Amino acid sequence: PDILSQVNSGSGPQLKTGRQFNKQKVKGVEPVIALALGPGLYGVTGHISLLKLFQRNKTPIRIISGYGLASVVAAYYAMGVTPEIIEWKFFKTLKAVAGLRPYSKKWLEIVDKYLLKYFKGKSIQNAKLVLGLPVYDGRRGKVVIKKRGDLHQILLANLTLNNRVKGNRYQAAFQYDVFGQSDTLTKAADITIALNALGSEVTFIEGSGFLVGVFGKAAALAHRNKVKSKLYFDLPVGATPLDSTKDISDYMRKCELYGKEVTEKLDSYTAQWISENKE
Repeated sequence: PDILSQVNSGSGPQLKTGRQFNKQKVKGVEPVIALALGPGLYGVTGHISLLKLFQRNKTPIRIISGYGLASVVAAYYAMGVTPEIIEWKFFKTLKAVAGLRPYSKKWLEIVDKYLLKYFKGKSIQNAKLVLGLPVYDGRRGKVVIKKRGDLHQILLANLTLNNRVKGNRYQAAFQYDVFGQSDTLTKAADITIALNALGSEVTFIEGSGFLVGVFGKAAALAHRNKVKSKLYFDLPVGATPLDSTKDISDYMRKCELYGKEVTEKLDSYTAQWISENKE
């Protein structure tokens, strides 16, 4: 079942697609827009720049998803936290983890303290937007979309590679899939946007061959699955190491400038959708 039917069967936000609105002849209908945020370690800060633009342009994002550290960006936004506050939280966290090997025990402790603490005691289904988080389910041996449950634990799983946190059967989905589940989002939305934060070159300052392999595979998966979204965009990540905390502000500014191209294409696609679906 798609996210729309899953959410509507639970206690989360109730959605109707633009097509359903049109059947009810609601004047001024807007399409339901889904946003899928790809992994990229510290490069996911570029997603925040795009969220600023979407909010400034009053783009009606109704469904959001994210892989890896981007799941944290998606969760904050789905909970109603402004992009400016999300940016501040990430800057504070990146300052604290600078020089640490990503995904090490110390790194994870700091990220949990600075970024994930906010989500303790919160549930996915209580988000203000429809939030669907992909994770790899070790028991079922496949990637699933979580739309209910302990939000903190699912986000922690999204930061877990190749092993499970004690008491948590899930781990990061991007080891096995990136945007491959976007067809699930598409069924629940009229327009799906996929933002890729991984470039063709994957390097680390403090990383290992294992991390290069994991993120290199994720970059290939994202590119392979780009056909699943008509609105797929590669953020201007360049060749910067994924764990570099330098020049993040410059990178985010570049993403905001690039975001104008994204919003122009989205506006054009939205106008086309409205024209094709109006009564």
